[in-house]
Amino acid sequence: MEGLNLKVSRLKIFNKDKLRGFADLLINECFVVRGFRIIEGQNGLFVSMPSKGTGEGKFEDIFFPITRDAREDLQKLILDEYEKVKQQKDISIEEPLQEKSNEALGNPPF
Repeated sequence: MEGLNLKVSRLKIFNKDKLRGFADLLINECFVVRGFRIIEGQNGLFVSMPSKGTGEGKFEDIFFPITRDAREDLQKLILDEYEKVKQQKDISIEEPLQEKSNEALGNPPF
């Protein structure tokens, strides 16, 4: 995404049902968005946007890209970092929570 400096600031990798991990995103070294979920879907991994419950049993995204290109760029950024950390840790399907800290990712400790 042109004009934005985006980094994954925290990544937790684990396997629970279809959930493969959580990620937080650092924007321009100024803002952090928490709660991206990495999900194993029928067609492979995808990134679910941070959301909140509406109180009626439904959820709505609280942060989301407006364009398809922005969504694809964001998903690629998070999934690339997920794969990189997963390979470094050599995580098996049975392993519990693994976390890559902000400092280990080269980001400020938010």
